[in-house]
Amino acid sequence: MRRNTTRIFALGVLLLFGCGLFASADGKGRRSEGPVDAMLAASGTTGATAVFIRTGELVAERNSDLFQADLLQTYGKVLGHDERNLNRLYLRCDRNWGATAYALALQAASKEPLQVVLMNYDAAGRNWERTALAMRKLSQKRLEPVHSFGTYLNQQLKTWSRILESPMRWRETYLGPEGR
Repeated sequence: MRRNTTRIFALGVLLLFGCGLFASADGKGRRSEGPVDAMLAASGTTGATAVFIRTGELVAERNSDLFQADLLQTYGKVLGHDERNLNRLYLRCDRNWGATAYALALQAASKEPLQVVLMNYDAAGRNWERTALAMRKLSQKRLEPVHSFGTYLNQQLKTWSRILESPMRWRETYLGPEGR
């Protein structure tokens, strides 16, 4: 009986060591990456585009109803003031609210129909950076948004930053310096 217990213990240690060895060699840092990070890495998106999409997802996680209402209010004309159109776009953007907001901002800056933006997205290999480059809304050299597109993105990021900082402001206002 004691031999079996020792063998089982040794086998368990080997399994734990082996799993730890494979996990560190196979995917270092994977635990810190979420589905949005994995989607962005798979599509090759970097820089300002990735920051915008990640920030949008963070805000949507806080309150998706408020996020959807904001998108409908801001881009209502494009969406026909219909929540179903927003949900279709969300599904088309791989169930990512940040990418949905990016698509709407790209449409607003380019003044093209949303269908044209989505066709460019498919033609660019479902990569938002390449889509914006193809539509000439990102500079070729530094991958920074051109003025009109940058205005839409910055305006949206300011709104999102206020939403993300709101608990901090509440604590600072009501709890004071000793409440931190």
